[in-house]
Amino acid sequence: MTVLKNDIGYTSRERIVLNEEIVTNNLIKVSTDHTGYANYERVAKLDIAEILKLHTEIAKIAKSKGVKVSYKNKTKSKLLEIKKNGTYEAAYELYTQRFDQLVQLWRVKLEEGLYMGTRDDVILENHITPLQHAITAMFYRSEVMSIVAELKYRLKELHRELLDENPNSYFVKIYL
Repeated sequence: MTVLKNDIGYTSRERIVLNEEIVTNNLIKVSTDHTGYANYERVAKLDIAEILKLHTEIAKIAKSKGVKVSYKNKTKSKLLEIKKNGTYEAAYELYTQRFDQLVQLWRVKLEEGLYMGTRDDVILENHITPLQHAITAMFYRSEVMSIVAELKYRLKELHRELLDENPNSYFVKIYL
């Protein structure tokens, strides 16, 4: 990694006292009483094969309980397409690289310190903030990492509800 430094004028300003300064390989938390500079936790990689198994299990449970199953949502075909194209794998690889880079940048930044007038901080403004925005953008609703996470969440909720023995809840039809 290139050595990153701010100019002497910036580092001669009053240093900002941080309440939280946690930078590990899986967690980045940097904040003061009034400003949160970073709050990122590494997202675990999802196994599409496991999600597909869950989809199959839900269909079997639903049919055994006499619940109609509609495949209009095309959940399985979406997952199979993502798996076939390798888009999730590629996106997760890029996410991992970016997160690792962000960890290193925050370590450098905290070693140097944060000073009043952070808009003049070259490391923060030109390196850390754009990288944080890029990581956040990977989880926009239309992005593959978000799509897979949402599908898994919906299937887990449906699975939980199908197994629920609550007499007040029942399904007539589910959409997969």
